Amino acid sequence: KKTTLFFKENKLFMETLFNDLNMFNQYCSDNGIQGYVRLNGTSDIDWQKLKHDSSTVFEKYSNIVFYDYTKDYKRESLYKNYSLTYSRSETTTEKQIKALLKKGLNVSVVFDKLPSTWSSVEVINGDLNDLRPLDKRGIIVGLVAKGLAKKDDSGFVVNTSRIKTLTV
Repeated sequence: KKTTLFFKENKLFMETLFNDLNMFNQYCSDNGIQGYVRLNGTSDIDWQKLKHDSSTVFEKYSNIVFYDYTKDYKRESLYKNYSLTYSRSETTTEKQIKALLKKGLNVSVVFDKLPSTWSSVEVINGDLNDLRPLDKRGIIVGLVAKGLAKKDDSGFVVNTSRIKTLTV
């Protein structure tokens, strides 16, 4: 519903988002806690390009840590309070994954069964929590196929019995 509102009534969406962030920011400040916000749940919107009252959310709420998954391998975080985890798809190349990992960035990969490494690259269990900004850098965030993905044959889900070597 929020993604639909973003596209159909963007002004209302942005006002609501900033109002929610104001309240969340105040709550975090009042309680002395670090706030984390994942802006994209079902979308891949580049929030760095969007401004409300001449500020991005990252500029206005610099004490909140924002994070997202993205399939856009060209996107880079322009803000120190915005963490991106890149998502492997069935069309992602080994070259793209290697380049991201060499930069110290993280790539999420869906597996049929969670391995401890994908070749020489450490795989962490990304199903334990969704707080990606706390992950160490240059790793694979492993996710186990769920629902319809368990029957995937498009190449999106990596079959661990057929893993080929990925040399970084």
